[in-house]
Amino acid sequence: GFGEVALLARQYAEKLNAKPFEERKSSLRATLDEASLSFDKVSSLKATAGGIELLADLLNDESEVIRKNAAEGLVRRIYRQSPGLEVQVSDEGPSKQTCTYSFQFADVPLEGDSIMHHGVCCVLPSFGDFKGLLSESIPLEDSTGKCVNSMSVVISPDAFEVDKLSFYSTDKEFKEMIEETECLLKQSASALKEAGVRKFSLILPQAPHMPRYATFLAEQDWKEQPSCRDMRSTFRHLLEVARLDKEYDLERIIPAVGRSSQVFVGTKKGEAKGKLGKPKTIFAQTITHTFDGDLADGDAWMQWPENLLLSAVDELERARLIPEVGTKPNSRIFAHFNTSVDADPMQVVDGVERFMNGFVAKHG
Repeated sequence: GFGEVALLARQYAEKLNAKPFEERKSSLRATLDEASLSFDKVSSLKATAGGIELLADLLNDESEVIRKNAAEGLVRRIYRQSPGLEVQVSDEGPSKQTCTYSFQFADVPLEGDSIMHHGVCCVLPSFGDFKGLLSESIPLEDSTGKCVNSMSVVISPDAFEVDKLSFYSTDKEFKEMIEETECLLKQSASALKEAGVRKFSLILPQAPHMPRYATFLAEQDWKEQPSCRDMRSTFRHLLEVARLDKEYDLERIIPAVGRSSQVFVGTKKGEAKGKLGKPKTIFAQTITHTFDGDLADGDAWMQWPENLLLSAVDELERARLIPEVGTKPNSRIFAHFNTSVDADPMQVVDGVERFMNGFVAKHG
């Protein structure tokens, strides 16, 4: 229908208006070519200027400074806004970096101190090197005994052999790598447990497209989590996908319009089947790491959250255009502003209420 054509046209227009990949990569390389780099600057770049696909493509650069800054920038971009984030990078050559990092969990514990999360991100030149990596000692310790650490592997600069005509051209290779990764992680389960690793992430760059992502969890016997496929592992928590997955049988709607959004059709687990089948709900989960404006400065700050919610509405409308979804399911929007706001909590609550009342009155 016309609506689907309009949404697809907008996506293609955005791609056509974007600068070529090599030009954006060259610009980012110039930014990273600094010994004392401010990583806040890198993390705050728009995805088109400093996204994971660009950083990953620079991990095999001829310059050690570029490689190390790209590796640290990649980790900091994934875990931005994590309290107390610390990153250390060692470099052994092109596509051979190891990043160890730590941060405090943002959740407030019921008792005791906040838990420190430790992780390691290993960059490898090929997927074939992955097996050898797991046979080595994992540079992590389970100091809390709560198994909260994480491990990531990035295959750089290109994880796939096929021509990447589109994002999904690598589907066959990707699924084969997922199956092999499950087997390798199960074989190394005892070593991963000793290192306190609870979550493993596989990041497979495929420039100029966004990388493919796969997440594997210890509590699921190192099975890949389909609900988290092709999304950064942190999104599972930040977009509350894990909570949804416990309550609903989820089906991903792909591709999403925005790279910081995920859309699911959920069927409540254990729900009785009616004449028209089990009731379904569409979930549009979106996140932003910026919040422009001052709550004390009138309503000028409302433009950014309005744009964010309108993009989420676009995601819902696109999902409804799929015949299997249609117009019957209810819908919900989850918007996570993953940033700090310099204001009194009650001022924030009042501002958000005024914003939502105005948004509903304006857009229905």
